[in-house]
Amino acid sequence: MNRLNLISLAIYGLFAGSSAYANTNTLPQGHSVKSGTAEFATQNTQMTITQKTPQVSIEWNSFDIGKENTVEFKQPTARSIAYNRINGGNASQIQGKLKANGRVFLANPNGVIFSETSQVNVGAILATTKELENAQALDNNKLKFVRVNKDKNKNEGEIVNRGKIYADGENGFIVFVGDKVKNEGELKAKNFEKTTTRKERVCTGGQDYLCDGLYSSYGYRWEEQEVNETVRTPAQIILASGESFELELGGDRGTSVSVYLDKNTLASLIENKGAIIAENGYVELTAQGVNQVLDTAVNNDGLVKATSATRTTDGKITLSASKIELGAKSDLYAQQKLDFTSPEKSGSKQVKIRSQKGSKILAKETNIKIDKLHFEGEFARGEHNEDSFYRGGGLDRQDNLFNVELLGKINIGDQGTTGSAVGNSENFISNDTLASMLGNSGRVNLNLRLILREVL
Repeated sequence: MNRLNLISLAIYGLFAGSSAYANTNTLPQGHSVKSGTAEFATQNTQMTITQKTPQVSIEWNSFDIGKENTVEFKQPTARSIAYNRINGGNASQIQGKLKANGRVFLANPNGVIFSETSQVNVGAILATTKELENAQALDNNKLKFVRVNKDKNKNEGEIVNRGKIYADGENGFIVFVGDKVKNEGELKAKNFEKTTTRKERVCTGGQDYLCDGLYSSYGYRWEEQEVNETVRTPAQIILASGESFELELGGDRGTSVSVYLDKNTLASLIENKGAIIAENGYVELTAQGVNQVLDTAVNNDGLVKATSATRTTDGKITLSASKIELGAKSDLYAQQKLDFTSPEKSGSKQVKIRSQKGSKILAKETNIKIDKLHFEGEFARGEHNEDSFYRGGGLDRQDNLFNVELLGKINIGDQGTTGSAVGNSENFISNDTLASMLGNSGRVNLNLRLILREVL
C-alpha cells in the first residue's frame, strides 16, 4: 500500500512539474485585436507581430514563449505601445526570446514568469498583474491600471524574473507591478540620447530687433541656420506593489515615466536577489500597504545600481516600504542619491530597516527622511571603481553624505535595545548602524528632536 502511494505520488509529481513550465514549442495563442491594427505571422518557432498603429490592444488566451521560440513586435516608433491582456487561467511563462523596438505591456492577473532561459530585448516593458482600466485610451500619457479580481482576499499571481531583460529604447524602462514582485535574474535599462538637426530662422545681428524696422538698413538680415537639438531620457527601472497604479509616460519627448500607487489591502513584497542596473538613470523599489499589520516589505540581497554620466537627477535609488531588509549580499550603489522613504499612502509612517553584516552601501548622498525609524545592523562601504566621474577614479569617502531627518524623538543604543520610555520608543538607531554611517561616509547629518545616548 505504501509502495503504491509512493508510485502514485511520483507520477503526480511528474505531471505537476511539467505543467509548471510552458512547452518548449509554445507560442502565444488565441489573439483578438480590440483596438488599433496589427498583423500576425508564425513560421516554425517564431511569431512576428507587425503593429500598424501607434497603439494596439490585443487579448490572448495564453501568452507563453517556449525556450526555443521567439516573439517579435515590429512597431512604428520607439514610443509605440502594444498592450497584451492575457485572459487564460495560468501565469504567462516566458522561456524564450521576446523582442520589440517599442513598448510592450504584458497584463496577466495570474502572473508573468521570466525563466532562467528567457532573453528580453525591448525598447521598454511593463509586466503587471493589474489590467488597464480603459484599453481604448492607450494614446493618453496617463494610464490607469486596476486590480482584476475584486475579491481583495484572493492573492494575484507573481511577477518573477530569473532571466535577462534589457530595455534601451527612447524613454526606455522596465516596470513590474504586482502584489509580489521578485527579481532573481538581471534587469538592465540604458539611457537614450539622440541628436537631431532642425532649421531655425536667425538674425545675423544676434538680436531679432536688429533685423526688423530701422536697423535692417545696416545690413542685418534673417538667415536659416541648422540647429542641433539633443533629446535625453534616463534609464528607469521600477518594481512596485499596490492595489492599483497609474503609469505616467513622458510627453512628446518621452522624458520620464512615473508610477503612482494606491495602497494595497494585501501583503506586499518587492524582492531582489539578482542584479538591477539603470545606466544613467534611476531605480525605485516600493511597496504600498494600508497599515503596518499588513507587511509591505522591500528585501534586497543583490545588486541595485544607478549610474549618472553628469551631475543630474540620474543615478538615484529609492527604497520605500514599512520594512526594508538588506541581506548579506545586498549592494546598493547610487552615483548620486540613495533615498529610504516610508510608503506615501501607507497608514503607518514608521520604517524598519535591518542590515545584515556583509551588505554594502555606496552613494554620493544617502537620505532618510521619515516620521519614525527603526534602523539596526551594520553595512560596509561598497567598491565600484568605474566611477571616473568623481576624483580619484571613485567616490572618495569625503564626498559621501549621510542625512537622517526624523520628526519623532530618537534613542541611540545597543542593537537589541527596545528604546527609551522617554520620547518615542519606535525611533531607534543601533550603535552598529551609527558606526557604519560614520565609518563609510565623509559627513553624517542627524536632524533629530532629541538624542538619548544610552551606550556610546
